[in-house]
Order: sequence, then structure tokens, then C-alpha cells
Amino acid sequence: MSIIKKLVAMTASITFSYVVTGVRPTQAAIITYDFDASLNSGALQGTKFTGTFSYDNSEQTGIGEEFISLKTLEFSLLGTNFTKADISQGGQVIINNGSVEDFTAAIFLPFNIAFGFGGEGIIGYNVPGDVNASGEGVYTIQVETVPEPTDIYGGTLALGFGWLMKRKLKALSASNSHFEKKIS
Repeated sequence: MSIIKKLVAMTASITFSYVVTGVRPTQAAIITYDFDASLNSGALQGTKFTGTFSYDNSEQTGIGEEFISLKTLEFSLLGTNFTKADISQGGQVIINNGSVEDFTAAIFLPFNIAFGFGGEGIIGYNVPGDVNASGEGVYTIQVETVPEPTDIYGGTLALGFGWLMKRKLKALSASNSHFEKKIS
């Protein structure tokens, strides 16, 4: 078999193995995101806080706009800790074509604070009984992309085959040059 045929066969083999390992369904997991929030107007202007939320991606299709229930929500504001159990309305992560865009959560006690109901990344708040204690803010979701395990394995496999192919070509080249010296 000529070197070209071997190279084509090896390339086809590597491509096929990468495709086969790359199309396996991913395992369902609880995905957690961090968010940073800042209240920009009203009585709490300048207040900053952070939090986390999570959801189960086994319900996710990756197609179109999806609303999936939050598994957790945690943040602390003005010394008060809030969790998913405090949510009065909402409590969903909004996913568009597989990418997390926003989440919704409205909490009504001890004061009212709502994430995502005024639009993507918008916070609204007020203190019941105090007309002057209301305002708005913003939050940003910290998105981290994690490579799929199949991509890591497939890439490693392709690099390994490439290294072996390079060794084989080097050995073949050395063998051919030795053969040419004997002929001349």
C-alpha cells in the first residue's frame, strides 16, 4: 500500500473516531452560574451583591427559547440571606438556543426584589410602606464555557494519531533515503 493510501486511510479512521465520540449525548448535570448585581437608583443606590443560581440541564433541548425551573438561588442583600425557598413568583432560567440568557425570581418579603421581570438583567425593588425606597438595578450572569469531555478525548486522540503518523513518516523517510544511498 502506498504512503498516500495509508495516509488517507489513517485520516479517515481518525475523522470517523472523532465523529463517533463527538456525537454521544452529554450527561445531565446541575449547572451553576454566578451573578453580580448592582442597585443603581433609589434608596439602595450603590448597593452591590453577588449570588448563584442553578438548574438541571436534563430538561434542556437547546432549541429555541426554554424556561427551566431553578434548582437553587442564593444571595445576600443588606444582611439578609435569600434562597430559592423565598421565591414568590418566577424561579426560572431562560435559555435561548442552548445559551443561558437570564433568570427570573421575585421575592416579596422582607422587601420586594425582582430579577428579570423588567427585561434581561434588570432588577426592580421596593420596600413595602416606604414610597421613597424603590429603585432599579442590573445584574450580569457569569458564563463559563466548559469543553465537553468528548471534545477533550477526541482532540487528544487526534493529537496522538498525528504524533504516531509523524513518527511513521520520519521512519519511512529515513528508510527511503537509506535505500536511495544503496542504489547509487
